[in-house]
Amino acid sequence: MHITDGELGLAMGVGAAIRNIERNASNIIAQRDRQLAAAQRKIAALEAELNGLRRDRASSNLALLQSLKR
Repeated sequence: MHITDGELGLAMGVGAAIRNIERNASNIIAQRDRQLAAAQRKIAALEAELNGLRRDRASSNLALLQSLKR
């Protein structure tokens, strides 16, 4: 079977298109991974802030209870 120049060109074009799609998909995945990591860092910071607020509230509540005991 003989492959014509046109068929060869088409096959090369399809191969290039597939590589472009793979590269684009890889870039999108990397971008999403970076966004996910940033969101996870923000969640961790918010959780730490919330824990600090809970400790502050617990301390305030304890101080209030102690003042009421007196």
